[in-house]
Amino acid sequence: MANSASKAQNTSGSVSIDLQIPKGLYHELLTASYANGVTVEQFILNAAYNAALKTTERDDVVLLNQEAWDKLSEVTRSPPEPSPLLQRLMRS
Repeated sequence: MANSASKAQNTSGSVSIDLQIPKGLYHELLTASYANGVTVEQFILNAAYNAALKTTERDDVVLLNQEAWDKLSEVTRSPPEPSPLLQRLMRS
């Protein structure tokens, strides 16, 4: 299995993440990592990195924080009246 997380590993410094997972999940990850010829840590890092890329590199996905989502939801539920400029643009 190619190490897709190698790009992320080239950044300066590192951060440690402690994970507590059920034993059954650990054994599943261990089996999968062994089948791919990598450590459990490398397998988890590759999976997380690929999921992050899939989420952040999509052109059709817009990520909003909670405040922006709430504002968008409110405007969608109760849109304001069109401004004079917008009315003029719609007639053009």
